[in-house]
Amino acid sequence: MNKEKEIDMLKEKLDYYTLVAADEIGLPVSSNGLVLPCGASGRFER
Repeated sequence: MNKEKEIDMLKEKLDYYTLVAADEIGLPVSSNGLVLPCGASGRFER
């Protein structure tokens, strides 16, 4: 399945919901200034 079709399918599904929220948590690395991803969340509300 191509990305464009996949995105369209997701948009159709998300139109059903009234609230979509996402967040990501990262830990800073002091030695090189990068951030390590350590968690993500998503929430769908009607």
